Amino acid sequence: MDTDKTAQGTPHDEWADATTAFQKLLEVMPEDMLALESLFEAHLNLGDVERATHYLDRLVRVLLKEDERGIAAALHDKLATHVADIPELAAYAAQLEPLLRPGEVVTPGAEPAPSIIRGKADIQAELVLAWRLFQGGELAQEDYARVVQDLTDVSARKSDVPVTVLHALHDRSFKNLDKVMVRLAKDSGLPIIALANFEIPHSVHALLPIGLMSHWGAIVFDVLGPDLLIAVLNPFDQILQSEVAALTGRACHFYLVSAPDYDKALAHIRKTLAEAAQAT
Repeated sequence: MDTDKTAQGTPHDEWADATTAFQKLLEVMPEDMLALESLFEAHLNLGDVERATHYLDRLVRVLLKEDERGIAAALHDKLATHVADIPELAAYAAQLEPLLRPGEVVTPGAEPAPSIIRGKADIQAELVLAWRLFQGGELAQEDYARVVQDLTDVSARKSDVPVTVLHALHDRSFKNLDKVMVRLAKDSGLPIIALANFEIPHSVHALLPIGLMSHWGAIVFDVLGPDLLIAVLNPFDQILQSEVAALTGRACHFYLVSAPDYDKALAHIRKTLAEAAQAT
């Protein structure tokens, strides 16, 4: 294996940057499956089979413990492509096989139960979004590593700001951000809207907890009959959408917004809520 480039020609130092970012993430979340899989792949591409199998072993243990069948199936297929060159991977593929057998029936399309309260350090949905953009070719390896690093750093701070991929890309003045927004809207089916074109009614400001708006990127920006219109920063975060619907008890229609647009609306809502509190 060429240790200076990946099979796709990615420079050695970019994979090294990726390992640094994900190792830091594991310090916060030692069983994060995305980080473990990324470190396995990074070290494999760096030609360090020993370190790659170290992270693979940890990942397999987590998959078995959590009964993560979908991820296990994808990983099993991936290992199969490397077994001919790295025979020791066959043992890990075999460990995954119990997860590939028919077992408990999972209802197709079933939504996960809303958790209502999510820890501030929970950035799994954003890491998945970053991975989706990387896999889709919207982010280069170096950009992907930087976004993961930014998400990890911001989530570790005690600050009332959304920890999102769109914020990380905006803060780094990512040149293809408009293209990313279009790709997200197309893949998710959520239209892009500009919150600046809406005068958010005061009556909807308190429909969601300020903590959820501040950390998870969802704002009620208008009503449509009995339904609510919701602006989000991650169009694929189905758990967040379920939480919003559960908290409001209303039918919700979701739209994608940019990070600066969201921040301006959030600042306005915070201001009006503070003024209302002072007036009482």
